[in-house]
Amino acid sequence: MKRIVSTCPLCGGFVPLEAISFRDDFDCPTCGKPLRIRRSYEVAVGVACAVLGFLLAAGVGFRGLLLFCFGFMPGPFLIRPVWFAVGSAYPPTLVRSSPRVITLDLHYR
Repeated sequence: MKRIVSTCPLCGGFVPLEAISFRDDFDCPTCGKPLRIRRSYEVAVGVACAVLGFLLAAGVGFRGLLLFCFGFMPGPFLIRPVWFAVGSAYPPTLVRSSPRVITLDLHYR
């Protein structure tokens, strides 16, 4: 079986799917720089989960307002399986992560 890998945009090293964190920053196994998945890829996986949730709710028989209410419920539980299915077919594009620093604004105004 072919192993799915992405490449680091900084060093060009291979990053296996198992090393990639979906929604969190992670370090490149080769150079150690912080990386993340491109946000558009995360949004696409989230939309796929929502659509799949609505299809499941419609398949169970919900219609109208119940379809709307119960369509969103399975989405969070589908993130991991959809992420691995989509990631196996289409490796995610990685980008450099910007440091997230929280500072206090101590200037008196």
